[in-house]
Amino acid sequence: MPLAGKSRLSILQTFTPICVDDVVQKIKEDPNWTTTIYPAIIKMPTHMELWEEYLRQYNDEGVAETGHAASLQFYKDNFDEMNEGSETFNPHRFNEKDGHLSML
Repeated sequence: MPLAGKSRLSILQTFTPICVDDVVQKIKEDPNWTTTIYPAIIKMPTHMELWEEYLRQYNDEGVAETGHAASLQFYKDNFDEMNEGSETFNPHRFNEKDGHLSML
């Protein structure tokens, strides 16, 4: 990127793609950028039906504006089964202080 006068400047950007035509996609397609992708989830969990139920509860709680205590409890109650078979890029990349229970 020509921000350092006549020489080039290296820039590291980290992105999470959100939708099909967002800035991440535009940079990936731009030949002036070298892109390396590291997926957060390498292998999806075995029991996706539990994740579907969790997300249904989570979304219903969001619509009702009741907080997410029930969906969080569902995850805690089914933690081992919901994480079974999954593989993440960095399994320790979560913050318990923020209420996160796992990388997933």
